[in-house]
Amino acid sequence: SQAPVASFSAAQTASPDFTIQFTDTSTNSPTGWTWDFDNNGTVDSTAKNPSFTFSGAGDFTVKHTASNSGGNSQPVTQTVHVAPPAPPASPLANFSSASAASPPFTVNFTDTSTGPPTSWAWDFDDDTITDSTAANPSHTFPGAATYPVTLTVSNASGTNSITKNVVVSAVASTITLNPTADAYVSSSSPTKNYAAYTDLKMLAFNGTYEYHPYFQFNVSGLSGAPTSAKLRLFATDGGTSGGNWFSPTGSWTETSLNWNNAPALTGSPFTTVGAVPLGQWVEIDVTAKITGNGVVTFASTNPTTDMVTYASRESANQPQLVITH
Repeated sequence: SQAPVASFSAAQTASPDFTIQFTDTSTNSPTGWTWDFDNNGTVDSTAKNPSFTFSGAGDFTVKHTASNSGGNSQPVTQTVHVAPPAPPASPLANFSSASAASPPFTVNFTDTSTGPPTSWAWDFDDDTITDSTAANPSHTFPGAATYPVTLTVSNASGTNSITKNVVVSAVASTITLNPTADAYVSSSSPTKNYAAYTDLKMLAFNGTYEYHPYFQFNVSGLSGAPTSAKLRLFATDGGTSGGNWFSPTGSWTETSLNWNNAPALTGSPFTTVGAVPLGQWVEIDVTAKITGNGVVTFASTNPTTDMVTYASRESANQPQLVITH
């Protein structure tokens, strides 16, 4: 076979800035390669298509040879230009804020500026004095009120500022509860108990039979009605309807619940849930049904023949009642 004729191409990668990707383009099917990236007679790589990070921007002489069973190619040299990093875009200031859980009136700030910035100056009390130079600081305000907060960001290309009114209020607490009982009932097996199942079925099959899931929670820790309450369920099988939801009265126990003794689902549902995607959490607003501490039951019917199943408390993705107060 003939010895290769060495050649190569070089392209600067986006990151890191001084890294060059080399591609062997030699002919006659080489099986070996040597690269001398700084032209000092020392082989720096024997890979076919290596990358190399240079010390900085500039022009560098790179020597390359290729070989096969027919011999070694003549060395080929090429001047490779390594460009300096492009200057950053001018920054555009922006930020978001969220109240922290503790202590009261503490707000966490997150820089969302584009550019990207390399320095930050925060003024939390509208006095033109920088209070923090952190990218994502937190600040404790003296009380509940609305405060003008200014963020100024800079990089090598410029400076930009934004002022937003940040509302600071007493921080809400959140209670997350798992059910004390759950099961589903079946009209086709009216005396059967399905408490041990990991999936709770919900189905209306052409008026022939129905499945209704029931969830029971013991709410505690409230001093009155909450500001919000969400029933969170994980869909192990999706469908076109997440159900018509009721909050029936009447006591029941998980291990004895069946179609015949389940609390009746009568009247109008307090909410209806639309299509449910498989493998996702569904949030159902039940705020109006939580008036304080005590036992509460939620149950649903399916207005379609497309069965939906929710994970039970026997599964890894237990139902949740998330209460903010």
